[in-house]
Amino acid sequence: MKRIPPARRRKALIAAAIRVIAAEGMAGATTRAVAAEAGMSLASLHYVFGSRDALLEAVIEQVVDAEARAAADVLAVFDAHGASIGLDALLATGLDRFVDGLVASPDDELALAELTIHARRAGMTELLDQQRRIYLDAAGRTLARAAAQAGVEWTEPLPDIAKLLTTLLDGITYSWLAHRDEASARTSGRFSARSMAALAVPVTIAKTEQSAALSPSADLTTEGAGTC
Repeated sequence: MKRIPPARRRKALIAAAIRVIAAEGMAGATTRAVAAEAGMSLASLHYVFGSRDALLEAVIEQVVDAEARAAADVLAVFDAHGASIGLDALLATGLDRFVDGLVASPDDELALAELTIHARRAGMTELLDQQRRIYLDAAGRTLARAAAQAGVEWTEPLPDIAKLLTTLLDGITYSWLAHRDEASARTSGRFSARSMAALAVPVTIAKTEQSAALSPSADLTTEGAGTC
């Protein structure tokens, strides 16, 4: 029998674990079931992954990395549009690409949802915190690029808006996983884009407001109003 390199075995086992978790849930995701799905012996699985938890951690890392790469692809889409469309349209385009990913790889998202709950119960807080940091970092980069390209500034701190975006994405994801209503998911994406775009103003307006707030005459006006 031809020997399979460890890297290929690792990749195949992770893919098999995703399929098993998506189909059977965490209860059915035993190492024996994953090995059988991958067409390998249990010994081969344990040679690559020392434990079930190590395998599950690798699955989470792969899915999260894939989503981070998808966020980078969205930035490339933004670049392709240039400054030809506004912020709401840019965000809507990005969210539409996100739904494309859901439809193309439903098992990844379903497995990640199952694994997130399992990891919380199993006390894998460090892994979950890392996952959240990756998501927020990707969301922040996407929002910063979209704002710069549309010539606007956010009226709230970028980290807070990044948290809002990840919350909206979670909502779209879980709703789609439950109902598989693609049209509804895309509509939710468009509505979310409009809502977030309302939190930004053109750069010229933002600079004018900042200048007015720092202007000495504004302070004098305020003081004068207080003495009347």
